[in-house]
Amino acid sequence: MINLKGYQLRILYYLSFQDMTGYSLSKLLINESTGKNISNGTLIPALNKLISLGLIKFEINGRKKIYKLTEKGKEYIENMKSLSLEIKANVVKNSLSEDAPFLEVLSSRDDFYILKDVVNDNIDIIINIIRIIFRLRKKNIPDDDFIKSINKIIEDYKKII
Repeated sequence: MINLKGYQLRILYYLSFQDMTGYSLSKLLINESTGKNISNGTLIPALNKLISLGLIKFEINGRKKIYKLTEKGKEYIENMKSLSLEIKANVVKNSLSEDAPFLEVLSSRDDFYILKDVVNDNIDIIINIIRIIFRLRKKNIPDDDFIKSINKIIEDYKKII
């Protein structure tokens, strides 16, 4: 299994739209702690790792290196997109499980489309919650307080609606 870090994934993502120079990539990649573009000292190792994994390659055009996805890189990106769609589908499927928590809401086809839109519009929040819980567990940090705070927010809003 290929284990990629944040910048590496984002580089693949950007290259899935178009071939780019390292300079162009560096202008898109922001260091989240500083809010500034990443340095060459961060970019070059990320590019080299992706090249060594066979996910990207480059061609020289004059004095510029143009980076592009390899077939393996394209396949990796497609698998990641499929996984994202699978997560969305499972969220909808699980929300309509045996408990049928949304059953009282789904009285029409329009209601189903509203639910689908809610999931699509909020999948990033859902994934971020999962990501935080994953990171807490990976570091052996109890996640009880985090989960309790999320559940409290949910319960508070259930009272309103």
